[in-house]
Amino acid sequence: MQSKLSLRERIGQTIMIKADPELHVRLCGSLEAFLEKYPVGGLFVGAEIIRSVQASSIELTEMIRRYQQASKIPLLIAADVESGAGGIVSDLTLLPRQMSLGATESPELAYAYGAISAAEATAMGINWSFSPVCDLNLNPHNVIINSRAVSDHPDKALKLLIPMIKGMQEHGLAATAKHFPGDGVDHRDQHLVTTCNSLTYEQWEANHGKVFRKLVEEGVQTVMAGHITLPAVQTRKHRGCFLPATLSEEIITGLLKERMGFQGVVVSDALDMGGFVRVYGNCDIAEIEAFKAGIDVMLWPFLSFFDHLEAAIHHGKVGASRLKDAVARVLQLKENVGLLNKTDAPAAAHPKEKSMKSPVDGPLLARTVARQSITLVENKLNVLPLRKRRPLRIRMVGVTPNDELYGLTDTIREELEKRSIQVETVRNLDTYGQDYRLMDQDFDYMLYVLFYAMQKPLGTSHYYESEARSVVSALSFAQERTIILSFGSPYYYAEYFESADTFINCCSSDPETLKAAVAALFGEIPFAGKSPVELYGRMDGL
Repeated sequence: MQSKLSLRERIGQTIMIKADPELHVRLCGSLEAFLEKYPVGGLFVGAEIIRSVQASSIELTEMIRRYQQASKIPLLIAADVESGAGGIVSDLTLLPRQMSLGATESPELAYAYGAISAAEATAMGINWSFSPVCDLNLNPHNVIINSRAVSDHPDKALKLLIPMIKGMQEHGLAATAKHFPGDGVDHRDQHLVTTCNSLTYEQWEANHGKVFRKLVEEGVQTVMAGHITLPAVQTRKHRGCFLPATLSEEIITGLLKERMGFQGVVVSDALDMGGFVRVYGNCDIAEIEAFKAGIDVMLWPFLSFFDHLEAAIHHGKVGASRLKDAVARVLQLKENVGLLNKTDAPAAAHPKEKSMKSPVDGPLLARTVARQSITLVENKLNVLPLRKRRPLRIRMVGVTPNDELYGLTDTIREELEKRSIQVETVRNLDTYGQDYRLMDQDFDYMLYVLFYAMQKPLGTSHYYESEARSVVSALSFAQERTIILSFGSPYYYAEYFESADTFINCCSSDPETLKAAVAALFGEIPFAGKSPVELYGRMDGL
């Protein structure tokens, strides 16, 4: 098929942009005219991993149908399906985060996790998932991976990643192993700066390298390159700094494609992230350098990349063989997901109806993963399970700087009230300068609920100001009647609460996990989860 494409069409196969029909019609008058001028190979749709869900599945399905119908060449449609299709649209199955799956230690649930994600995503016309996250969160202070990872140990991670990917790909959804060469070592965020996997080569091979190498062997169809350096294999620097993988031929071509033998598509992480943009300070140069380094699909380049790559090829700055290889890989991916055999755009049927073909019940799976993931870290005074010998009064303290996350306390309060518990909810609690011995006299228990999600707020996972003062309060009074629930980061125990008497880790903040946590408090379900990470981190143990 490649021989039938014009040079511009071949260049387009290496480009993925965000779907924005209003913008594209405004630019060129119609979607057909836009895709004639800019024949991109793929579109990114739905909510991003760092932004909230808004569109419905019906809306997304119809938009995808319009784009496919307008394009001469079938489009790859990618999305961040990290927590199921409910993570990108508002009305499909939202699954607990991957670390919750890690806490279950269940390959069967992992396969089902991939299968239902694929069934619901492909029903909308999506054929490529930018998941699963295959990084190992070795550093407790890493702000970008955290509970998005399955585990911090390669064997625990592979036990679940392999069946999850099979569940996706056996149901028609191409999976992505991300973020090569592996995040979770640095404490910084690729959205802001270039980060570093500082392991020695031997350490890397025993950890991230082991994971990615095995997934390549098992047939993962795509790999996402991160804005991450790997000094153990690099020699080339720019302005005294090693290049991120997205710009490093040594990492992408030398290590991943040649030494590890990866034959699939390498997609970049977003090219508007600080970890990429800061390197050259000129996106026109950076995008060409990324393609030369071995990136096959550019995620969100400027549309001017069409002209810049064409000029670079004509002037011999980019070899024709590099473009030929990239396009061959993209077309093979399209073949793998059945795009090149289709003659019509997908019909706009309701995704829930289409997903009925899947043997996996989405809501039941979400509930099962949640209920098997709740992990009891400390119960020193045997406070749990709570016993309702008389009407209980609980003061619940929501600890988070994010308004959206604080709103999740409403679900917990409703679950408690269903059990006839009297609840007072406050946001943060500051006992500095107060006689805190009198503050708890009206409550049987103090319930502190901690929330964390990546980039909410941007830049850190640590607590400051009001949230930090709440930590002090939680450790200062009524300790024997204080219960702490962490929804998100499993590392708050080691960072703040190792002296707490009662502490529970819940690695997600989806509705089913919130409900399961309350059920576990009262002994209605067991604390079945096992910690998928070492709570103090693995960095010193390498």
